[in-house]
Amino acid sequence: MVTRYWVGGTGTWNNTNLANWSTSSGGAGGASFPVAGDDVIFDANSGGGTCTKAATALNIGSLDMTGSTTTIAWASRTMTVDTGNVKLVAVMCSGSVLFTFTGTVDQTFTSGGFQGVTQIVRGGASGTTQKLILGDNLTMGSGTVTLNRAIFDLNGKTLVCNTMDFGTGAISRSLVFGTGTLNCNLFNGGSGTNYTVSAGSGTLTMTGGGAQVSTISSVSLPPTTYIITPALGVGLTMNMSGGTVASLVVSGAGLSLASNLVVTGTLSVTSELGLSAFSIPSLKSSVGGTQRTLTVNGKFETSNYCPIVDINAVTRLHSYVGNDGGNNTNIVFNKLLGVQSLLGVGM
Repeated sequence: MVTRYWVGGTGTWNNTNLANWSTSSGGAGGASFPVAGDDVIFDANSGGGTCTKAATALNIGSLDMTGSTTTIAWASRTMTVDTGNVKLVAVMCSGSVLFTFTGTVDQTFTSGGFQGVTQIVRGGASGTTQKLILGDNLTMGSGTVTLNRAIFDLNGKTLVCNTMDFGTGAISRSLVFGTGTLNCNLFNGGSGTNYTVSAGSGTLTMTGGGAQVSTISSVSLPPTTYIITPALGVGLTMNMSGGTVASLVVSGAGLSLASNLVVTGTLSVTSELGLSAFSIPSLKSSVGGTQRTLTVNGKFETSNYCPIVDINAVTRLHSYVGNDGGNNTNIVFNKLLGVQSLLGVGM
């Protein structure tokens, strides 16, 4: 393992160009190009201009752009990092890039505000237990985080992406929130098993079209706060595998339970007034005629006329404005009481 410095300003990062690589900061070019296990540094002595990442997928040990005077044009390329950290600088990056982390030690990814990361993959050998740690808040837009193994740690930071994907297979892997926030459109268990989610006091926020927690099996989902805003008319399907959440707030669409659910705090299923449509959500089982068991220890609220169907409440629930859609147990529909309460009339 060696350290390689980018020098000389403009050039192409590939596996043949040696002119822009040096063994020291600001030193002479001509050193061997970096390979797996090598540390790559762009710094104040790298020169101006642009380093263009070639089409070849490259494997390095680490990347540090602190103080870089050279812009890296990623050009939708792939970079595998196998031993160390990645630290980017937003103003010195352009294009888009996919990072795969395969280290058998903890690795930290710091975006520096760069929003061109299209995918982060946590891979590595089978049995890898080390973490990929977020070093700062990361916004990926339509990007995906794929957790194939090991641990992805939000580290109290905010991750905004399109998809959080647990991939396939049965290799142990874990998502850790700490105090962090994950804001995504799709929280996808896929067909994989043997993964866990450790929430701490974190928050999962889901927005946009098609938001769903889908086909999650053999997973321990965290007692965190879930704030879900699916697209109007889309709805949310939750398969919690008998899981427990602290609070669940679904705004703008219905909630369909594909498994039993325990909510230790607030369960709220409410509508939103959209620009083109008004959504009346429902609370129901994902299989018509088959009850799902629901426990709510805190506040329970729904929108006006919200149909409630095929729900078996462990502790009695009062719905003041919802509609009884049938096959419910231990849910009291007291619309009159709700009106009296709103008007301040004694009961």
